[in-house]
Amino acid sequence: RYMYSRYNKIISISQETQEALTQWLGQYDSRFVVVNNGINIQKFSSLNVPIVPKSLIMVSRFATSKDQETVIRAMPEIDNEAILYFIGDGENKYHCEVLAKELGVSNRVYFLGSRSNVAELIASSYIGIQSSKWEGFGLTAVEIMACSKPIIATNVDGLKQVVEGAGEIFTLGSHSELAVIVNNLLRDKQYYQYIVDRCKERAKIYD
Repeated sequence: RYMYSRYNKIISISQETQEALTQWLGQYDSRFVVVNNGINIQKFSSLNVPIVPKSLIMVSRFATSKDQETVIRAMPEIDNEAILYFIGDGENKYHCEVLAKELGVSNRVYFLGSRSNVAELIASSYIGIQSSKWEGFGLTAVEIMACSKPIIATNVDGLKQVVEGAGEIFTLGSHSELAVIVNNLLRDKQYYQYIVDRCKERAKIYD
């Protein structure tokens, strides 16, 4: 609290982050401002790579704040031709690899680790998923939307505000709810394109 009192400006990456900070500090004044994260939309929207049919992607560290486990638990209920790519490393990765084997979906779930070509991997996927327990700001969700992909995200602060009204939202930990949304997108091309169009428009806000 002493250190924050000495700053001339205090910038948060989302409204939810600022609200959490000011509540913790017990104060709010004109020094507190929100500057949302942004990306180079052109970098993502201009990518032209072949799309892998029925491929799902989640780009995220395997950390406590993330929830790859729910996505894996959804796989037995998702179209058996669908495949899932995880991009990222972290302390929970091994647990998720074991879970995929236990659920009998390890042949459809690929752990690609840290990659330098994330944008291209997103562009080659059919559906993007961001499953988190909490977020400051859903930057990867914006990148997925900018690549003209439908995004499915957990209903948590910092993420739902970026996605809600454009992509689809599911309840944290509800693998069955996630599976229903994925299957709907895989089966209904008109619905898929409707979500894609909304996501592309939403991404422009964060250019």
